[in-house]
Amino acid sequence: MKAAIAMLTLSAAAIAFVATMRARDDEQGIDGQTEYDDPQDNGGVIENTIATASAAMKSSAHRASEELKTKLKASEALRLEPYQLNDGGWTVGYGHWEKTRSALPVLTSQADADALFEKDLYQRAEKWVIAYVDVDLTQHQYDALVHIAYNMSPRSFKKFAAAVNEGQGIEAIASESINWVAPEYKNGIRNRRNREIAMFNQGIYA
Repeated sequence: MKAAIAMLTLSAAAIAFVATMRARDDEQGIDGQTEYDDPQDNGGVIENTIATASAAMKSSAHRASEELKTKLKASEALRLEPYQLNDGGWTVGYGHWEKTRSALPVLTSQADADALFEKDLYQRAEKWVIAYVDVDLTQHQYDALVHIAYNMSPRSFKKFAAAVNEGQGIEAIASESINWVAPEYKNGIRNRRNREIAMFNQGIYA
């Protein structure tokens, strides 16, 4: 009995934390130019904690399919040598992003990159889908949202989650998101969003 009461108390506290942090996130707005928030940010550490608590309370949550993993790896392409992006950040592996080159992990093989990808897949994408999407999803809908979240800051991805929660689908917000990047990247983002819409609506992993 005491254990059950303790679990209920913990769940209530976790829910309260999620609500508080979501409200704080709403006030921060969209970070449209940054693909991924700085993982060293103190707020990010708190978000990691509450998102994990939220995920644990959703027993029916999907996990990314092998088909999605293959597609996402192909989209990102493998790079074992670090290189700098136009936003000033650095990336290696399958699109692993850090603010500075010195913060990048050292990868010497595809096995290293694969291990980092599995970690990033949850930390950068799946946990935000689980934390922010409140409605039931099919596997291909879940995969599409993971694909979107992988290269987007959590604050920006919340716009997609809100549209899905409200039953609007992702077409309108996907179209809007094209304007969050510089003009020279619009065609690339448009093509990516079109593929994600096809995956979300029709289960097409093209």
